[in-house]
Amino acid sequence: FFKNSDKGERAAALENATPEQRKLLAAQLREEVKAQAAQSSYASQMSKLDDDALIGIMQANQTSASCEITALTVPTSVNNQRCVSMYSDDN
Repeated sequence: FFKNSDKGERAAALENATPEQRKLLAAQLREEVKAQAAQSSYASQMSKLDDDALIGIMQANQTSASCEITALTVPTSVNNQRCVSMYSDDN
């Protein structure tokens, strides 16, 4: 999934970002955190992080190799304990 998505490009862009670009990204992330302050108890904690820590959290979230798994049927005695799942990547 990682190779087929744009996460590799995102990771490279973050790794190669200039200090000015990282500062701008951190400022944008802080604005998003402020906007969520009323709905999230974590927002105040995140607003206290330094730029590198804040970008690190976003980088881990946005560049990790992951996929969505959706249960289409749940195993029960009625269907002989069979289930069907759908796997999808971020594209």
